[in-house]
Amino acid sequence: MAFSAPQGIPHAELALGGISIDATEQQVRERLGQPVGVSEELDYLNRHLRYPNLIVSFSGDVAASLFSESPQACTPAGLCPGDPLESALGLYGAPELVEREDGATYWEYYTSFPCWLQIAPKGSEVGTIRVACQP
Repeated sequence: MAFSAPQGIPHAELALGGISIDATEQQVRERLGQPVGVSEELDYLNRHLRYPNLIVSFSGDVAASLFSESPQACTPAGLCPGDPLESALGLYGAPELVEREDGATYWEYYTSFPCWLQIAPKGSEVGTIRVACQP
């Protein structure tokens, strides 16, 4: 996957529901409270805190992935799951279209870091939003 895009987005946009991609678990808990679920895996993303509107996944001590399918957890610019896809175009410009092996196509926006904002379209709406960083 390339980390260049037709139009980059500011690093500050790599946040959902008020949580930034580099947040610590303590910062997440201070902001969102007690999670409804916690799971651990032997993987790059080794700890997952589940909240009603957001899943925060950690690599070591910092958040490396944020995932939302709820209109309650939006980007700092105000893009939320359920919004029209045109809203993403207005806020971020043209995305890089990325097709996965399973046939799904995602809209991706990159920063100058190895991080990105990923939108999974659902019809003409934003289905889910993920913010993620590679190590």
